[in-house]
Amino acid sequence: MQVESAPSGQGRSVGVHREWDRLAEVVVGRPLDFAFPSDPAGIQEALSFLPRGFGELGRHAAGRRWSQADPDGYARCAAQLDGLAAFLTARGVLVHRPTELTEAEQNLFVELSPVSLQIFVRDPMIVIGDTVIEASLRLPHRFKERFGLRHLMADMVRRGARRSVVPPGSPLPLQQVARAQGPYLEGGDVMLFGRDVLVGAGQGGFATDDAGIDWLRRELGDGYRVHRTPLHPRVLHLDDGLAAVREGLAIAARAQFVDGLPSVIADWDIIDVGLDEALDQLVANVLVLAPGEVILDSRALGLAEHLTRHDVTVHTLDFDAVTPFAGGFRCSHHPIHRTPAE
Repeated sequence: MQVESAPSGQGRSVGVHREWDRLAEVVVGRPLDFAFPSDPAGIQEALSFLPRGFGELGRHAAGRRWSQADPDGYARCAAQLDGLAAFLTARGVLVHRPTELTEAEQNLFVELSPVSLQIFVRDPMIVIGDTVIEASLRLPHRFKERFGLRHLMADMVRRGARRSVVPPGSPLPLQQVARAQGPYLEGGDVMLFGRDVLVGAGQGGFATDDAGIDWLRRELGDGYRVHRTPLHPRVLHLDDGLAAVREGLAIAARAQFVDGLPSVIADWDIIDVGLDEALDQLVANVLVLAPGEVILDSRALGLAEHLTRHDVTVHTLDFDAVTPFAGGFRCSHHPIHRTPAE
């Protein structure tokens, strides 16, 4: 089932303040039939954050399109993303999808990386309060993802949102991205706790950098407290190993936090997951529907049991064809409106 972008969220305000408020409007990603790099060994270090096992697919598919090299995986990825969109629609959530990138857009920076993605819409835009930010992504092939969301961002502005754009960093080949000059700021690194905003600072050089964090701090001003959160070198984004299920309860892979848990959640109840399961299966990368209600991967049976014991309502969906690309449920959606609890 393909749920296309609605022309407008007429009558709805734009507003996201906390990770766990009730989801009312959202954009959900879609797959693109991209070409795999022809020399996967040459970019292995730059993409070392990818889940274990992805390397075998990369070697098998080298130089070919996804639908040719892995037709079953391609079809299942599309079906699982459509299934997520359909699940949300059935709950009354207004669901948008990105417009598909044109051939010209997909060919942008193709000499630096042949890949084109639109699965992980969390990263190219960031909604904080009533502000929508066009992000700056470090991997060169991800720069173009903004094009599929610009119609939606323009609609959000017509509805009263303020729009801002992070100055784009300098594009470099995948092999050199760790040395690229930012600012870089990616949505998977940004998590909202009211006026406190956690921003991941990965030590692997894959995503957000200090210049991006400084830009956000200046952009938001004194009304917010932006907390730089250092991450383990294997970690791509903060939300790989953190989810705020409701106020006072979080899922966390403690090993991803090189300085310990952020002070914002230091006194919360924590449901622990291991770093390997967080990075290889994205078990902590859940979709929070409302306080104490989540969607998680149907493979995460142990986590589902722990959440249920904490009085959390758990819905499970298959997502095993999405997670090999280093993203889960949170990565695959971006909220446009969450309704705060009264």
